[in-house]
Amino acid sequence: EMHVSVSSSTQCQQAQRFSNYGTITVGTEYHVQIAFDPSSVTIKASQSQDWPNSNVITQTFTRDATLSDSVGQTASVWWISDGFDTQHRTYAGNATFRNIVLMSVIYPTS
Repeated sequence: EMHVSVSSSTQCQQAQRFSNYGTITVGTEYHVQIAFDPSSVTIKASQSQDWPNSNVITQTFTRDATLSDSVGQTASVWWISDGFDTQHRTYAGNATFRNIVLMSVIYPTS
């Protein structure tokens, strides 16, 4: 199961569990798209050969807007596994990522 966290004005790592997708299979390539705005986070995923035409699973979560002090600042991105050690530290995700595009747009308010 995939877990995505996007910070907001009330929580640093609000849990968005992408439970609609099911099991991620080792050795299978996936295409994942994560988009968010002040009110929602949307995750889309499918096996790479299916993207974007078939078998795309989409799940949307509500969220509070990002803290205004954080807008325009550098954002960190981590890929980790769901495993924890005895001190509750997570393990590296042990995956290969390629063709990663990170885009950020600040839309003017009217």
